[in-house]
Amino acid sequence: LKDLYIGRNEFSYNGAKAVAVALGINKTLISVDMEENKICHHGSENLGRTFRCNTTLVSLSLRRCGLDNEDVELLSEGLIENRSLHQLSLACNLIRDSGAKMLADVLRVNKTLNDVNLGYNKIGDEGASALFEVLELSGLETLSLTSNQISDTLKGKNFGGKVIFY
Repeated sequence: LKDLYIGRNEFSYNGAKAVAVALGINKTLISVDMEENKICHHGSENLGRTFRCNTTLVSLSLRRCGLDNEDVELLSEGLIENRSLHQLSLACNLIRDSGAKMLADVLRVNKTLNDVNLGYNKIGDEGASALFEVLELSGLETLSLTSNQISDTLKGKNFGGKVIFY
């Protein structure tokens, strides 16, 4: 088993904790999609810890999981150390500017994340600017900020050939 879709199962903390424990010991899964599960802060904390030791997961979707800035902080603690994850979707959540800034801090250190989807959140110019500042320093190739709260002025800037979706 290399790909696991466990979206729309209505699990919360306990389900996310079980997935985090499994990812901590599993050496074959490369893609996990947990969309539309309310994983809560405790689930984010467990996943964040797992990112520190998991060396096989390449793609993770936490789309529509009700994640907010506190969840991003908990996930970021492990993402800074992770060197296997290339694609991360945090689309359709409740992430605001401070959460985007935390992810920018992750991208300053983590050079393996190259595709990040933050579309349909609540990110404004402040958070988007923080992400744009690290584009040249990071391994990021694609950044989706579709349907956030970013001004047209900021959307019009050129970011050195990096693919950015608004």
